[in-house]
Amino acid sequence: MKAVAELDPARGLRSPGTPHDAALEAILHTRRRVPLHTRAARPALVSAGLAVAAGVAIVVASPWSTPTAFATWTRVPSQVTSALPAGLAGECAPVTRWVDDDAPGLPIVEVPVRPVLTEVRGDYTYVVQAGEDAWSECLATVGAAPGAWDVVENAARLPEPLDEDLPAADDVLTYQLGTTSWTSGAAGAGALTSAFGRAGSDVTAIEVILEDGATAQASVDGGWWAVWAPGAEALTGEARLTLRDGSRRDVTLEVRTTH
Repeated sequence: MKAVAELDPARGLRSPGTPHDAALEAILHTRRRVPLHTRAARPALVSAGLAVAAGVAIVVASPWSTPTAFATWTRVPSQVTSALPAGLAGECAPVTRWVDDDAPGLPIVEVPVRPVLTEVRGDYTYVVQAGEDAWSECLATVGAAPGAWDVVENAARLPEPLDEDLPAADDVLTYQLGTTSWTSGAAGAGALTSAFGRAGSDVTAIEVILEDGATAQASVDGGWWAVWAPGAEALTGEARLTLRDGSRRDVTLEVRTTH
């Protein structure tokens, strides 16, 4: 058994997680960049704040010392509005940035975005922003330091210009349905699944089916809808729409292809 133990290449390493582990401390204080995981395809990771090619999303998270558990998340949002909360001013980026593959020198193109839907669940504020042909989502919560926010953001191109991409009155369009994380992996303790898009003019409420069989109420405001839940693959992609006349219809959320 001693001979077998000596074959372990890591036998001389310190136990991970000790206060004296310098490598661990360096990792915990490194600014993280986390890839978005969608049901269709896993996009490539790019530099924080840098433009991305069409159809590829970026996620930028601020550093912290402990993972977020989403303990105060609620199945029903406590606040829904098209305005951006004052506490998030300057935290959710007002532009998305893209590399124009068709232009010489690969210039960066900035697309302004504005908040179209903001919701609050527990201690977490989730903002959907949209521009002429781009969207972004921003999730923020109060950080450990006074006046600080922990923020994770994601952005991609719209499949069609915003004014032209409208659903039928009794239907929805889905721009995002995927999982991201505030921890080291998409299935880690800080994983969350979000979905959002456009809502038809007759859609007054949306319930989404969660992985555990329960439901969560999506936010619906100004022709947009959004929902998020803790956990990787927390949303099944099945939803029930309530229409203006009181009728209901079941739909499967299918992500529109970005351009």
